[in-house]
Amino acid sequence: KIVNIKVGSVASEMLDVPNDLGSSYYSLHVSGDSPVRFENATDLEFNPQQLSVFIQTDKAIYKPGEVIRIRAFAINPTNFKTVKEDIVIEAFDQKGNKVFKEENGKTSSGVVSVDIPLAAELLLGDWLIRATTSDTNMQSEQVVEIGEYVLPRYNVNVVGPGYVHTSTNEITFTVMAEYTYGEPVIGFVEFEIMDSGGNNVFYSEKDTISGKKEITVYRQDIAKFISSYRSTLLVRASVSESENGKVLSDEAYLIVTSVRHTVEFTAASENLFKPGLDLKVFLTQKMPDGNQNSDGIARQVTI
Repeated sequence: KIVNIKVGSVASEMLDVPNDLGSSYYSLHVSGDSPVRFENATDLEFNPQQLSVFIQTDKAIYKPGEVIRIRAFAINPTNFKTVKEDIVIEAFDQKGNKVFKEENGKTSSGVVSVDIPLAAELLLGDWLIRATTSDTNMQSEQVVEIGEYVLPRYNVNVVGPGYVHTSTNEITFTVMAEYTYGEPVIGFVEFEIMDSGGNNVFYSEKDTISGKKEITVYRQDIAKFISSYRSTLLVRASVSESENGKVLSDEAYLIVTSVRHTVEFTAASENLFKPGLDLKVFLTQKMPDGNQNSDGIARQVTI
């Protein structure tokens, strides 16, 4: 596409995305030769999924007569902020019968809360909870069990670095599985790395576990799935118990970024410049995951 831009000016241009463009990483090139020759490029990640919809329930197993408490929200995958869009909540019993529907699901925060009271006598088994955005028709589903509630016998936790630099060669994660009474779980662990929405698995490995397992992923294993600037990946560890095959999982996010530190203007900064007077600005230095930098090292900043 050719556009006319004056030297020294700033312009914006809209580009049409083809309908059949697949989910992948692309490179955007910009060049000009009159009257000034220039060229630049940047990496782009395209995801046809406009929104990611999430469903949360207060627990996984319910007894007849209890209340299923649901929270649903939609996330913009580009900035990870909630989207203020109507969300329809539906519930289906084990036979697929629709037993609940709530269409007025909109709040100022973008998070929808719905309660589904359960009758004292109803069809037991797996129920399906579905959340659908009204405008974009994006969906998410979650299964809850209606039956006798049994506390989980063990817990699973996956611990990782949170963020790494794009030049990092090795990334180590620790998967821990313990019974509620403190003994290690003996079984198998499936470790997966996927896109932030959990739709495409980039890396997977299976191994045995005895309470704790360290898993090292090398850069070449995931290099083609991350951009040169910043990518957010979802890490999931699923542990199956040898005794009865029961599976429990835990998830964590991993940020892969080319930026080691970020600098932001705080709300206390003045936003009005008066000639002849000082302009006060306040900066805060943060790590790529948004946490305050606490290494105590002074760094030079150019304003």
